[in-house]
Amino acid sequence: MGPPIAHLKIRWLNPSEGGRQSPPQGPTYAATARFAADPEDQLFSIMLRFPNSNSHSRRIQKADLVLLVPENLPEVQKRLVPGIQLFVTEGRRVVAEGKVLSPVTRLKLSPLTEQDYELAAQEYCRSLPLEHFMEAKPQATQREITLESLALLKARRPDVHVFNEMLVQYPWRGGPGQVVPDNMVVISKKPLRAVGSYNLPYEPAKPFLVMEYVSRSSRRKDYEDSFRKYENELRVRYCLLFYPERQDLQVFRHGGRRYRQLKPNAARRYAIPELDLEVGLRDGWVRFYYQGQLLELPAELQHNVDTEKKLRSKAEAEVERLRALVEKLQRENGTRSAKKKR
Repeated sequence: MGPPIAHLKIRWLNPSEGGRQSPPQGPTYAATARFAADPEDQLFSIMLRFPNSNSHSRRIQKADLVLLVPENLPEVQKRLVPGIQLFVTEGRRVVAEGKVLSPVTRLKLSPLTEQDYELAAQEYCRSLPLEHFMEAKPQATQREITLESLALLKARRPDVHVFNEMLVQYPWRGGPGQVVPDNMVVISKKPLRAVGSYNLPYEPAKPFLVMEYVSRSSRRKDYEDSFRKYENELRVRYCLLFYPERQDLQVFRHGGRRYRQLKPNAARRYAIPELDLEVGLRDGWVRFYYQGQLLELPAELQHNVDTEKKLRSKAEAEVERLRALVEKLQRENGTRSAKKKR
């Protein structure tokens, strides 16, 4: 989502016209819209920001128009000239008529509120394409390994917080920047507030480590664009990229201006010293090592438990066999001694 690009005059339709019972009450309002001259199916996602908080009871208001995905709507931006008319819709229902008064030339914006971020997160979820949910097996397997391994890290480091496909939102050019890592680690001794999205201005710490698993068979998102956001906009300390099909693991550390790719150590692992952590490939997957020791997966831990039980049972059986043998020998010696006395 970019900054406001036009000033609008909005007229909210009455219920008798098919409109809302009352105008929106918050400082922002997320919906869809289309140009009045366009067909009903040519909709695009918008957010309206109301500079005058005292005007919510009026059917006619002034608002700033924000396009939620401006990079995908270059033609819409070109058409937003003074006088052009829009319909604001909720689903297919037209709830307001809008007219462009002027483009935005200078921005004097107040910081985004938590409600702004919540609305933006809801709109982001609604805009996701179907392929976003079509995760390939290599991605799903690595995600499972990461979550199971880092659960053990959390047990040792209570200040570590691990997220799975959490939407990260942050201030960027007048609106919220947005990106969704496959997995993310945050370091904070203070409690986090994130529920549906990680809204950076309202959290005690920014992302420390982001991880992306790139599969040729399922390109769920633009990984190059995500990497650019991690490097230039969020400046996340560490970024891990894993390409399962070609067994390629890359780890980057931010140097203040841009990312620098790390080199593996003698054990062919990449060190993240702030967490006493190392990452490296093992049996085809990214594995995690804490203070040099492998963070084992539940299946591996269970195998070790089962093996230990078998060894213990075998040892107990051997002890029982030796005890029985000793008792037998003692009885035989006792018998011989008794015969000699006679």
